[in-house]
Amino acid sequence: MGRSVILSSIVGGLTIAVLSLAAVDVQAQMLANVAAAKTTSGTDPWSVTYATAKAVDEQLRSVTGYVSAKNTENAWWEVDLGAEFDFDQITVYCRRQYDVTYPDAGAHINGAYLCAYDDFHAEIATQVLSGYKWTSTVSTRVWIQDWDNAGSGWTGVRYFAVEDRDGVLNAEAAGGALWLNELQARSEIPTYPTYITNVTASGNMLYSNGTHADVQYELMVNGSGMSDQTGLPGEMLFGDPNAMAREIHGGQWTSGAVSTELPYVIYDLGGSCELDRMFVWNRNAPNLQDNGVKDVLISTSPDGVTYTELPDDNGELAEGNYTINMSPGGNAGYQADIDLTGVTARYVKLLALTSWGGTENDWGISEVRFYGDRTMVRIPGDSNNSGTVDEADAKVLAANWGASGKSIGWTHGDFNGDQKVDAADAAILAAQWGYGLTSESASAVPEPNTLLLLVSLLTASFLGRRSR
Repeated sequence: MGRSVILSSIVGGLTIAVLSLAAVDVQAQMLANVAAAKTTSGTDPWSVTYATAKAVDEQLRSVTGYVSAKNTENAWWEVDLGAEFDFDQITVYCRRQYDVTYPDAGAHINGAYLCAYDDFHAEIATQVLSGYKWTSTVSTRVWIQDWDNAGSGWTGVRYFAVEDRDGVLNAEAAGGALWLNELQARSEIPTYPTYITNVTASGNMLYSNGTHADVQYELMVNGSGMSDQTGLPGEMLFGDPNAMAREIHGGQWTSGAVSTELPYVIYDLGGSCELDRMFVWNRNAPNLQDNGVKDVLISTSPDGVTYTELPDDNGELAEGNYTINMSPGGNAGYQADIDLTGVTARYVKLLALTSWGGTENDWGISEVRFYGDRTMVRIPGDSNNSGTVDEADAKVLAANWGASGKSIGWTHGDFNGDQKVDAADAAILAAQWGYGLTSESASAVPEPNTLLLLVSLLTASFLGRRSR
């Protein structure tokens, strides 16, 4: 565990606390979709293909989800989360279906209410759903709506429901009044002790150039499709290496068509970590397990520039340095447990060299998790952890000005850890302006827009002091 030293700095007459440059522990709870695979109910579905459970199965495919029965009016759908949670983000997806019979999928959800209830089914909050559109005009399609409540507005929620209270969808009843592709509700939940949270991922290729929502990079590092998202007391902690990857079309990364270029993924741990283990759950989409990666080359880096390959673990006859077993299907445990003892790094790169020989020419991975001690040197004001405090950080702070809540952190410009971006953070950034830059860069006059931004932030700092 790291330690922090509090220093005092004065900017414009405002005394602020500034974190030292010593290593500090930044392990946090993790936002997870606690609605995934929970118990659902509602108006009878069109058929078992469109059962109520389909709206929380994390499969964001075009024609899946829940569809209410034909000619049923005032349709409703509900998920029981099993306990009360406070939410930072709720996302509702409409179905993506267009044909002559059903010219706009948005007509099957616009006007319904998103409702939140507590343990006793007392109403907490409602939100009218609107703005969805899925027609023949591709450029105007909207199938995703989300609400980032920054820790307020959706607290103490056990049940989420989508209800046609006013009968506005009854005109569409012949085609199933209510269409709901997916509801996702993210709340901070406890994590496994050594699990490194908030890892991000990027790479060089995505299936269909990234147009499919259920095969993105982030889905293999945010717990999507995993069994430990429940957040319920007495159940598995989020990030547990014994979690299972569900057999679904979604919640995983899938590459584009592999030919001469091989797919790779780079995992950013968010800071320097003393690593212990890396677990890999291979692709587990139904009937596509043989399109999971097989022989891989894994390397680590402190800076994202210079990479060091891990020792060869799979022998001279195999390619790369590790072999990831094929998922057996069903609810599957991990396929690789990689020992990283003694490795300190911020970045881990996985280059896929072969697959298990499936006929589909796109490869994939369900989940990758890292374990160890995450300590990092953070420079006050350096929102993007680039090692410098510059105009990029000022723009981040300005973009998030006034934001507050549990989801607000360092990367949003909250440098003092009070879960809000305000005058104190602006003063911290101003005090550290130019840190890490070369003497020539640091002495250079900022661009006009950046200069104006800095003046605005400093003015906000001063006004914040005067208002106290």
